Amino acid sequence: MQKLDQQKAFQINQNGISLLILNSPSNLQFGVDYKSFQTGPNFKGMKMIPPGLHFVFYRVHPFIVHSFFFNGKPGDVFVYQWDNQKELFFEFQDLEQKNRFINGVKNFDFDSNLAPYPLEFYSKWKKLSQFISLKSLKPFLDYENENQLENENENTNQNQNQNQNQNQNQNKNQNENQNQNENQNQNQIENQNKNEKLPFIKIPKIILPQNITQKEITHFGMDKSYTLEQFIKKNFSSNENEFLAHFQISFIYFLLGEKFQALEQWKSCIELICSCEEIVTKKWKFFSNFLSILKFQLKHYPEDSLFQEGNDPNNFIWFHLNQFFEMNSDCLEISPKIKSLKKFLNQKYHWNFNISEFSIETSEFAPVLVYLTKEQRKELNIDSDDYD
Repeated sequence: MQKLDQQKAFQINQNGISLLILNSPSNLQFGVDYKSFQTGPNFKGMKMIPPGLHFVFYRVHPFIVHSFFFNGKPGDVFVYQWDNQKELFFEFQDLEQKNRFINGVKNFDFDSNLAPYPLEFYSKWKKLSQFISLKSLKPFLDYENENQLENENENTNQNQNQNQNQNQNQNKNQNENQNQNENQNQNQIENQNKNEKLPFIKIPKIILPQNITQKEITHFGMDKSYTLEQFIKKNFSSNENEFLAHFQISFIYFLLGEKFQALEQWKSCIELICSCEEIVTKKWKFFSNFLSILKFQLKHYPEDSLFQEGNDPNNFIWFHLNQFFEMNSDCLEISPKIKSLKKFLNQKYHWNFNISEFSIETSEFAPVLVYLTKEQRKELNIDSDDYD
């Protein structure tokens, strides 16, 4: 870890964010942003976190990772408490006691129990979250707050029910109650990931303008430029950087939070962007930023699970990048980024990109020809005479 002199460390500690975590269990895999570690018995959180947006993730069980974003200003202290029943961290609610804990952190009462933020990884986190703003993160912060309130209300109701049951059944066998509680907790753990639904925006397969012909449908199906423009216009007020932020958020939830839903969202973003040709020259800066983001993400993607072998039409990333490169390699504005990404993927994964190496029709990601009924044509405002 990078060593700091005492004066600089004190300054960073004063201006940084602190994360106080009470009653944390030992042997918890805990991480902030890019780096995780195994907690010990004296662990009570983290200090010296740079101001801004950050991502906390922790693993209690082998296949369950919990996570949340937070945003802090210089000197902010966040206080969380471990819930044994839910096996989750919740923000501390008692304001009076919370303020005492905050003052304790600022007076260095917990200093020896707070792990220093790994500053050597901060530049990687900044690149991983480069386009994410509070505006783009708001739906996810709101979602996390709603989840916390629901869990708190559920805990209150459960405690009330338990007290009533204890008063009514004082002579009930204690071991039986304990086993029942353990089974309930296990069921909650197994259902946590199933019930979790992050607030991602659904990526459309295609958006069609009204009153179009058969030939135009084929065009809009092969080149998704219109779909991309309309999607960004509707959901991000035509702000392309907000869509790039959404792309980065999905990757962070997938890479660090291990959320399958986030992986599917990330793939859907790649599929839509890589299916564009017509607007690439016009929106070259957006596509240039996308290629830079994707290159950095793939540098840190788990190598043992990169969607099968390269040079394979059934490798998701390779298929869509190959398609994008083939359509846009002559675009002068992004040609250097394409060459750079090709070189990186060839060196790291031994991927080669050559459209002649496979028949596009054999890929599971290839476009599928669909014949529409008269009712479907009418619904899409398609010229029936052109279809017949």
